Amino acid sequence: MKYRTLLWLVFIMCFMTTSAFAISIDINNLLKNWLTNSSAFDVFPDGKVNTLDFGKAIIPNPSPTPSTLPSSSSVVHTPVWIEVSTGFTDVTSRQIVRAKNDRVYIFGGQAETSRVLKAYWTTNSGLPTTSNNFNGTTQVTDPNMVVQTDAAYDGNSTIFVSVYTQTTTNSATVLRIYPFDISSNTFKTPLTIDAGALSLPPSGSPYYLGSGGVSGMFDKTGIFHIAYWSSGNNISHRAYTYNVSTNTLILISGPTQINILGPANHPHLAISPLDNSVTIAWLSQAATPQILARTKLVGSNWGSIQTVSNAPVWTSNNFGKNVDQGPSMVIDSTGVKHLTYMGNDSYGHIHYATSNGGSWTDVALPAYSHDPAITLDANGTLYIFGHGHSLSTTQDNGCKSDRNMCFLKKPAGESWSPQTLFAAQQTQGHFDASPSVKWSVVGWHRPEYAEFVWFRVNGGSYANTTIMYGRY
Repeated sequence: MKYRTLLWLVFIMCFMTTSAFAISIDINNLLKNWLTNSSAFDVFPDGKVNTLDFGKAIIPNPSPTPSTLPSSSSVVHTPVWIEVSTGFTDVTSRQIVRAKNDRVYIFGGQAETSRVLKAYWTTNSGLPTTSNNFNGTTQVTDPNMVVQTDAAYDGNSTIFVSVYTQTTTNSATVLRIYPFDISSNTFKTPLTIDAGALSLPPSGSPYYLGSGGVSGMFDKTGIFHIAYWSSGNNISHRAYTYNVSTNTLILISGPTQINILGPANHPHLAISPLDNSVTIAWLSQAATPQILARTKLVGSNWGSIQTVSNAPVWTSNNFGKNVDQGPSMVIDSTGVKHLTYMGNDSYGHIHYATSNGGSWTDVALPAYSHDPAITLDANGTLYIFGHGHSLSTTQDNGCKSDRNMCFLKKPAGESWSPQTLFAAQQTQGHFDASPSVKWSVVGWHRPEYAEFVWFRVNGGSYANTTIMYGRY
């Protein structure tokens, strides 16, 4: 009956368009409306139709992204920031995800030396505007103290929360993945990646928050890539497939040592949306400290090591390992890599480096911060988030203080803007903290907004921190 009705609709519309050119009929919309109201089809919230047994080559299945890029008039780019709850963040990892259900998920350690991993999420879809939007929460307790967390989304139902931990005796570090199921909002049984990833310094002191050790991401074929700080002060890479039903990882590549000379630390991994290649950047202290990078093309071996930085790179063993340093990296739709790090030409000097596949270009920006984090939006506008600094040349006095969170932006084809205030410190505490940005190759939802997290230092104590959510 439905096929007969469809044929009559097509016949009537063809007749009307040839006999009465004063009447305009949108055939596509009429067909779509008829199909949407037909019980033979599954209809999704975005208006797309999934066929059961008809027209599968004609009517597309839904995109994994729940919303397309709105028109420029509907996107309001203004700073929005919200207190979430207890926890901390770091620049070399990504700790915020917006899933296909259009909800925001945030992961982080509860506090310095705590063994608790926290998860927060918005219980309704859309853009959060108040702290009450983040009223979903759960937690797990790891056997060890949480140093760093990283969240990688598979674009479907699972977020891999990689947790870099140190034993309570400060004798070694352990790397685990806690798969998080967004359909039940629960952590699955953790999966150990490296049970003896790295020995601690001879002093036996714990690694401070900000001692970056892990970065992961799913590629466009569903393979999970992870780079981490490993035994011997090296950077290792592994690649896995994942069986959701059995909660098991299948190692398909690695472990591969990415650096040639050590020591090396603070790995940061990014995957190109253009060709699915994997790039890992890290801080090398083999000789003069520098930022290095290495790329693996699909079907090829790892390429040669490239020098990213052309200026002195800041390092410190105070309170951990290079706790104020990046790098942070994104790759745009054309395959160009964009990276930030903190130079030591003047303490806190933001450096912005780029590569289109060849050698890197490194430019010192007239802005200063600790742990600058870079991301971009769907229009190709780049953003660097980080707190202010007394040396910044901006006319925005709010960004001359490291107690306030600030940002710079660079629309495609234009220059970087001056450093601008994003959020001023609160009476409860200040924002001399590390931001962590939303960005991925799969499951990058609401790309029209730059979303990120950072933490508030309550009462001046880094053992008492609160995660903050920001959107621009």
